[in-house]
Amino acid sequence: MKNIQISQTADGGLNISINQQHPVNVIPSRCFPWSKNNQYISLRTFQGEEITLIKNLSLLDDESRMAIESALSEFAFIMEIEKIITIETEFEIRNWQVITRQGPYNFQTKLDEWPQKMNTNGLFIRDVAGNLFQIDNIASLDASSRQKIWPYVD
Repeated sequence: MKNIQISQTADGGLNISINQQHPVNVIPSRCFPWSKNNQYISLRTFQGEEITLIKNLSLLDDESRMAIESALSEFAFIMEIEKIITIETEFEIRNWQVITRQGPYNFQTKLDEWPQKMNTNGLFIRDVAGNLFQIDNIASLDASSRQKIWPYVD
């Protein structure tokens, strides 16, 4: 990927320059499957427009690869959902109120953004800010939480 240069900004963000054009601020986002840590990284503007898809970080020069890895490490924290209090639909957004291993948390997902199966019993959920939430095993949730999540699982 010779035409792409990625650098880290002073505040820890990322800039991408393609064909030596003016740099654009981007946010890295791992694409499914999330288990492939250094493959399929989408670089998007703050408005959600994809600038480019990096199929494998090994295709980048060292500076670009290290900049993305550093930025991704900040986003690598995944909250584990232990209980679902409510899931409410409002216009184009779903509002989630949950209890995570780290404590109570409220987040939003797009209406067309569905939980992704991570194995036969678990789910990943990505909120509108790109944060990841995990339900390790749906069966381990209490009955009320399982009843609330089932409509969103195919």
